[in-house]
Amino acid sequence: MLKSFTRSFSSTASSRLKRSRVENPSQPRQLLRVSAQGREYITYNLAVSRYNSREQENTTTWYRIAAFDENQINKLKQVLRVGNLMHVDCSLSTSTRELPEGKTIHELNLVHRNFDVVLFGKKNAEGEANNEAEDEANPDA
Repeated sequence: MLKSFTRSFSSTASSRLKRSRVENPSQPRQLLRVSAQGREYITYNLAVSRYNSREQENTTTWYRIAAFDENQINKLKQVLRVGNLMHVDCSLSTSTRELPEGKTIHELNLVHRNFDVVLFGKKNAEGEANNEAEDEANPDA
């Protein structure tokens, strides 16, 4: 019997470590930050578009991913741009916090482990990625 299917999501059996693999068109806005302990890390936004057959339209979900590995940060600085189709391997965790207004929010944390660029997006005339489309698509990030 042939097993010719692939899964777009997977997780390890260990309860301490959860991982996800996401293939999606990215709309990155990278931001180099420094933690309270002085460690540099980068955050970037990733958009995942899915077709909703009931509503006959695409829906987009935004994810913010943090990368802490120095080698991965250097690679991301070179290849992150609007329109890249990326396969991102992340560790997953959830957290709960209370806002000053008393409202409790639950967050999904995605920590970058590794990535592959499946397809590079187009560059503009100057050879740089065109970030205007990303700015219009996600003004809050």
